[in-house]
Amino acid sequence: MPDLTYEEAVARKSVETLAKLLKHPKHATAIKRAIREVEPNANFPELDAEDQFVAPMRTELQGVRDQVASLGEKMEKFLQASTDRDAENALASDFSAVQKKYGFTEGGLRKVMERMRDKNNPDVEAAAAFVNESIPRARPAAATGTDHLPQNFDLKRMFAGDDADAKAQSVTKDPWAFFDAEVRDVLDNAA
Repeated sequence: MPDLTYEEAVARKSVETLAKLLKHPKHATAIKRAIREVEPNANFPELDAEDQFVAPMRTELQGVRDQVASLGEKMEKFLQASTDRDAENALASDFSAVQKKYGFTEGGLRKVMERMRDKNNPDVEAAAAFVNESIPRARPAAATGTDHLPQNFDLKRMFAGDDADAKAQSVTKDPWAFFDAEVRDVLDNAA
């Protein structure tokens, strides 16, 4: 092999490298396309075949991908709307249940919603229980009739009258028997 000049050696090495790149399984197509951009008349029959048959399929495939992506977005929106609707129905059901359980009016339910919002708590039952406990209750009506509770027991009246001395003696003698007799007397008079 004759001695090559530097330029000839570089040219030979470039041709060998280009030949290797054009046969490379991963990069050959990209190299051929780059060459064709620089030199439009370069002859690569496999690129012509690919452009003729594969390019339309790629275009069609991209259209299918776009349709699938669009359907995926629509499905996500539908599922989100369905989930939201289910959550709203469950919340409405929970509100209806606490309204029935605690006898809330619309104002009471608004207080429950405010409590849930203020405390950032989605638990309708807990908020309803809190609101129910915070509502002031009316005092029960006083019992009618004779009130025989100890604070209302009138000892002066008990020991007044003709038999006051006998009662005083009986209370000191046997307090339990005296108490039983007085309770019987009170209950007989109340009836």
